[in-house]
Amino acid sequence: MLLAAFLVLVLAVGGVAVYLSVTVDTEADASLFEASRGSRTTRLFYNADRGGALYVAKEWESERLHGEAHAIWCRYEDMSPMLIGAFLAVEDHRFFSHHGVDILRTAKALLNQILHFDERFGGSGITQQLIKNISGDSEQTAARKLREAWRALSLERRYSKEEILELYLNIVPMGEGCVGVGAGAEYYFGKSPGELSAAECATLAAIINAPARYDPIRHPESNRQRREMILSKMWEYEMLDEGGYQAALDEAVTVKAGKDTKGAKVLSWYTETVIDDVVQDLCDQYGYSRAAAMHLLYHGGLEIYTLADPEVQEVMQEAFLDLFVQSGIQYAAAVIDPASGDILGIMGAAGLKGGNRLMNYATAPTAPGSAIKPLSVYAPALDAGLITSASVFDDVPLSFLGESMRAWPRNSPESYQGLCDLGTAIATSKNTVAVRVLRLLGKERAYATLAHSLGFSHLLRKGVGKDGARLTDLAEAPLALGQLTYGTTVRELTSAYTALAGDGSFKAGRTYLAVYDNRGKLLLQNERAAVRAFSEATASIMTKQLERVVNGGTANGVRLSGGIPLAGKTGTSTGGRDKWFVGYSPYYLCGVWCGSVTEAVSVAGKPQLAVFNSIMGKLHADIAKREDRIREFSLAEGVYEKRFCRDGGGLLTVDCLCDPRGDRSTVGWFTDDTLPKAPCACHIGVLCAEGGGVYSELDGALLSLEVEKPEGLKRVGLLRIEGRSFPVQVQVRDAQYVYRPLQGAKPAEEAGVPYFWHTVPKGNYVGISKTEDGTQFNSAYREQVMEDEMEEDDPFSFYSNYFFEKTMAFPTGVW
Repeated sequence: MLLAAFLVLVLAVGGVAVYLSVTVDTEADASLFEASRGSRTTRLFYNADRGGALYVAKEWESERLHGEAHAIWCRYEDMSPMLIGAFLAVEDHRFFSHHGVDILRTAKALLNQILHFDERFGGSGITQQLIKNISGDSEQTAARKLREAWRALSLERRYSKEEILELYLNIVPMGEGCVGVGAGAEYYFGKSPGELSAAECATLAAIINAPARYDPIRHPESNRQRREMILSKMWEYEMLDEGGYQAALDEAVTVKAGKDTKGAKVLSWYTETVIDDVVQDLCDQYGYSRAAAMHLLYHGGLEIYTLADPEVQEVMQEAFLDLFVQSGIQYAAAVIDPASGDILGIMGAAGLKGGNRLMNYATAPTAPGSAIKPLSVYAPALDAGLITSASVFDDVPLSFLGESMRAWPRNSPESYQGLCDLGTAIATSKNTVAVRVLRLLGKERAYATLAHSLGFSHLLRKGVGKDGARLTDLAEAPLALGQLTYGTTVRELTSAYTALAGDGSFKAGRTYLAVYDNRGKLLLQNERAAVRAFSEATASIMTKQLERVVNGGTANGVRLSGGIPLAGKTGTSTGGRDKWFVGYSPYYLCGVWCGSVTEAVSVAGKPQLAVFNSIMGKLHADIAKREDRIREFSLAEGVYEKRFCRDGGGLLTVDCLCDPRGDRSTVGWFTDDTLPKAPCACHIGVLCAEGGGVYSELDGALLSLEVEKPEGLKRVGLLRIEGRSFPVQVQVRDAQYVYRPLQGAKPAEEAGVPYFWHTVPKGNYVGISKTEDGTQFNSAYREQVMEDEMEEDDPFSFYSNYFFEKTMAFPTGVW
């Protein structure tokens, strides 16, 4: 039985050993150990020759990372034996005799967990504590203890006792913002670690068990009691003789605060974004905990080669410094190199940055509104051949919701245009058209474009809200209107626009290129391959369309000096809580967000455009002087410009040019496969009075010179729209220019309805245009209506209609 028990024990221990050897990455501990030694200052560099073929490193001196605590590296040989003895006595007096794990101490710790005879008793020796300090792995579980012991054994096989003790004593917390015995000795006693007395050494050793409890300045009595306990252990373990022990007990230890160590310098928003990126990559690639990665970054003496442009960052800081911040309103922005995707500058909040690790609104997700449409809907549909620049959609509601028959979707401002070409829909941000195009494209394809081709990381395919409601971004409102469940960030959305600002390839925004440890070893190489999101033709066509947004669209008024071209897209979330503009030139790509950080506040006006103007205006101010030839947005090979009818999408006809609203031609960009080839089938020639009033369609008989026609009529091109129908009346801007055949019906007499009103089924509506006097251009020709009325028996019908029409203030030319 004893033999069987012994074999089971051996197998169990062996199994645990095999498991730990497979699952625990001891190389990560060695990497952290090396990075934690020596120099403590992490330095950041930037490319002094941005745009050049080589990275010309220049230190960004104002952005050095000294850590948030005071640390002075002290070599092992410069520490007094008394100092080493004090820490060994209280933390691990058998340190030099075990191989990383004190079996007796561990057994006592296990027994303590069962009997609870000492709440402060721990089983970790110095090597195990070091593992915890450099890795940040402090989970209170038996599994963690096993991992810690295995890692300690591995570390002791790789490094000497003196190397381990040196690092341990240089990274232990000393309270008051100090780390390591070098900083502690200087702060509390104004001495080096080699100059301390036995009592002073015990004072420092007393702190590390609980720095807040045993702080010798704030809690001198607690520290004194623990100091005396440590001195007694030093005597017990023969680190002090009796005389030295008594002298140390009798010594009057004088402690006073040194120079304030807690006031860390304020880092730029860019540097803090670099910190977040490097920490995340260290965790992903090396399995570090976040605490361990942060410790390495602040105290490891790394060299980080950033992709920042300090001049860009300074321009952005100046623009944000002068912002008037309304209560509950904040700002954020990012500037990116459109060719490489490198993040050149970033701002996380308005005003002067007053501290570190504050809320960074440039990396906090929020709803993008219409700024997402070019990425989620229009570019994918163009790329798939589902739409072209000549595609025309009806800007009218798609559905009517609830008992109130509320029209959906609504535009901003709340109006409907009617027939709308793609360029106009994008420039004026028509929600109805975005939804119609999404229905052509399909939600799955739109979702996949954002998630897999453009780097959107906050999308939710399926979830449940706190109230039990189903949540998803695989729907029309999120994908077509930008009402994403969790939103996107300024950094993420701006980076996604690299796919439109360049050749159709998405380049994920990077803040750094490489990271080296304090001994010159490469830790991280941040190479990211471009992802083909759209064809080059699609990207160039979308850019031309987005130029219209700033040339008469929702961002009208945003301009760059020197004739530098600019394209972009605005966005507004529900209730006006978020206002966006992402715009780009051939030189820079910039995204700006202004939004409410409280539920009750909405953003008035378009402040994001003013911030964009301020940043991009300064960045482009000297380009015209600096360069002989201003860069232009180039069309991809095989893309051509051509005019077409904006209402019908076909080649121009005479009736397109006779539209009552004027010339209806516009410009689009096409490939050989998408060029309009057929004439416009929407406009139809109609005889109308000068100011409105439909007489008849221009059929062959009326075109004949032999047929007598009333004077004052002229040829007009009206819109053939026969499928438009609503359950309630809707104001549509082009409704008064719609033609439908009468189909034998009598023209409607009312001036405020179309002449074909009698052909509309009861309970249906076809839209009406808002005019000053309520008249509609496509009402019936009044002289013809009056002639029909005069044939009736009522002798007063002529006069009653005459006065009725005069009070309605009909346009001239009707009579």
